Amino acid sequence: YGLTLGTLSFSGLLSVLGQTETERTSFAASPESNLNGQEIEKRVLADKIPVLEYHYPGYSDGNVALPEDFFDSQIKYLSDGGYRTVSDRQFGSFLEGVKSALPAKTIALRIDQGAAHFDKFEEMINILKANRLSALVFVSTGEQFSNIHWQKLANWQKEGVISLGSHSVTHPDFSKIDFNTA
Repeated sequence: YGLTLGTLSFSGLLSVLGQTETERTSFAASPESNLNGQEIEKRVLADKIPVLEYHYPGYSDGNVALPEDFFDSQIKYLSDGGYRTVSDRQFGSFLEGVKSALPAKTIALRIDQGAAHFDKFEEMINILKANRLSALVFVSTGEQFSNIHWQKLANWQKEGVISLGSHSVTHPDFSKIDFNTA
């Protein structure tokens, strides 16, 4: 059972599919099986969902950086690899242990966004749309988003490209403020 399919062990795949020891042998060896790799992946349910977090392309704070072309290439890789993204409700239900039918190749994309660099953020949204993926977007609500920015955010949420959440009002550096201020 050392063979792996993605991040799921072959024995895990077979147990999810509910096969017996006899069926396990015939499934692995049977040329008559009409299940291809993509069909098998659809039947395997997620037991974990990785979260990939992003800031705008070109972001760097000394500890974290997102090179200009990295987001685009990574999103294309995920899309081409058959990965699917979750909405905030799907992810919340999954975390609460609600039985779901999310496939094993499910991920959550998280984007932290302020009003600055909105043009770069908009490029990210276009990349997501082109690859039919979505993201969980957290904005600092106290920043000076224009009415046009808020309208775009609302439209993207209606389209299902983003799930919108709050990333605090002012986004302070919590390591540099006192407990009462936090």
